[in-house]
Amino acid sequence: MSASASRADLARLIADARRLVVFTGAGISTESGIPDFRSPGGVWSRMKPIYFQEFVSDPAKRREAWERAFSGRTGWVGRAPNAGHEAVAARLEGAASDGSLIWSRRASDGPFPP
Repeated sequence: MSASASRADLARLIADARRLVVFTGAGISTESGIPDFRSPGGVWSRMKPIYFQEFVSDPAKRREAWERAFSGRTGWVGRAPNAGHEAVAARLEGAASDGSLIWSRRASDGPFPP
C-alpha cells in the first residue's frame, strides 16, 4: 500500500470515528520543557520509579508519588502546550463524527481547554 493511500485510509477512519484518541510518546512534550522519563537527564535518572505494586500496597509510596507529582521536582508543573500539542488538537478538533475531543492532562496542570 502506498503512503498516500495509507494517509487517505487514516483520514477516512478519523472522519468516520465516533470517538477518537491519540497516544503519543513523551517526546511530544519535551519541547515544552517537560523531561521524558528514560533519557539521560530524564526523570528516572534523578529519582527511582515507584512501581504500580509499590504504589497500591504502600501508603508511604502513594504519598511520595503524589508529592512528586505536585511539588514540581519532576519538571512538568507549570508547563504549557507546545506546537506539537496544538497541531494534534487542531487536526482532531471536530474530526470525530460526534465532535468529541479527548484531552489527557494531569489534574495539576490546570483546567482543560474549553
